[in-house]
Amino acid sequence: MNVDTESDSKELLEEGDAAPKQSKQCRLKRYIGLAVFFVTAVALSYFAFTSRTARPAALDGKLIKELFEESEEDFSFAPAATDCNCDLKRLVEKPHQDLDSCWSLCKSDSDCKSFAIWTAEGNDAGYCATYGKACPENGQCPKREGNGWYNMVFNKKQNSEYVEVEANCNCDEERLVEKPHQDLDSCWSLCKSDSDCKSFAIWTEEGDDAGYCATYGTACRLNGECPKREGHGWYNIAYNRKQGVEYMEVETNCNCDTKRLVEKPHQDLDSCWSLCKSDSDCKSFAIWTEEGNDAGYCATYGKACTGDGRCPKHEGHGWYNIAYNRE
Repeated sequence: MNVDTESDSKELLEEGDAAPKQSKQCRLKRYIGLAVFFVTAVALSYFAFTSRTARPAALDGKLIKELFEESEEDFSFAPAATDCNCDLKRLVEKPHQDLDSCWSLCKSDSDCKSFAIWTAEGNDAGYCATYGKACPENGQCPKREGNGWYNMVFNKKQNSEYVEVEANCNCDEERLVEKPHQDLDSCWSLCKSDSDCKSFAIWTEEGDDAGYCATYGTACRLNGECPKREGHGWYNIAYNRKQGVEYMEVETNCNCDTKRLVEKPHQDLDSCWSLCKSDSDCKSFAIWTEEGNDAGYCATYGKACTGDGRCPKHEGHGWYNIAYNRE
């Protein structure tokens, strides 16, 4: 009887010692489980965050390229290069952008000719930069990106109805319309709605009266002969309205070649252009004006006018014309 009691007591003591050990093991397992859960949750949150920020689909270079190759939409900008800065100087730099917002930064700035967005293939995805020069489409990049930084560059499309020709110039001494608080599109609209308007200018942010718009009844000359210069704190960019989009005024009092293809009197601008248009060899034409002799005289040429003042054969001394290049 005593032996059994002693044996039972020993078993009870062993069970009592085992209970704290089992309790410690249970607590340890719970702690490990909680730790694993916490680490897993943090990891999942991190990967979810990085998937949204570091590599958003909108900044995937391959997807952007496919968008332009497959879309039928007429974008206002076009892919021009990859891994390139279009100019050594950047107009604007801003992080955390997408393609649309980067384009908006360029679109809102009349000085911007191109922009770049850094893609998810490298560092600084979503970084945006704008430039005052268009990227050359021949692969000659002013400053390359690389070594972990990759971008896609886009050139702003130029409106086919007008062309930038001068800076800090009034294309005529008299202005048709003057209006403040405009952008390039609204200033062009003022000119487009007026059949007498041949050119327009918008003042830039480098000087006073940014956004000021003026329209003119005369096209700006391309040879640097500006009727009235701006400056001393006022800076603008002047644009010529394209004449019928098919030809553009480039010179005055000039024969674009020493040899004329066709000569015909009693013409107006449309009929003179028709003579050039019907001849595949014609690259330019000129019509003589009412300021001098032989008003309405038309001549066509097999070479385009250079537009830089280096005229093969000047008119003058009572004979005055306006020369146009075929586009």
